[in-house]
Amino acid sequence: LLVPDQFVDRTKGRAQTYFDGEPRADGAVPNVVHVSPADPYCPTGRSVALTTARRHDWDVVDGGTLVVVEGPRFSTRAESRWHAAQGWSVVGMTGHPEAMLAR
Repeated sequence: LLVPDQFVDRTKGRAQTYFDGEPRADGAVPNVVHVSPADPYCPTGRSVALTTARRHDWDVVDGGTLVVVEGPRFSTRAESRWHAAQGWSVVGMTGHPEAMLAR
């Protein structure tokens, strides 16, 4: 089990905010809130995942980079070699924008 601590977004066109610019029912427009993506994953959640996995004797990798690709297909072998050459640990289609929206 790899519990990533970073991600690289290789997607396009995904909503990355809850703010749509529309006023609330009372007519007020909510303020925009900027959240730093420097540490995209919750340290408490990562700690719980790591502790639980270790308690059940799983092989665990603490940290790594998830490269998020646009689905519905995974990478070709050539793309996967390129991802690995960049130092990215694992490929997936989810993880962004979910990680940032959850923060």
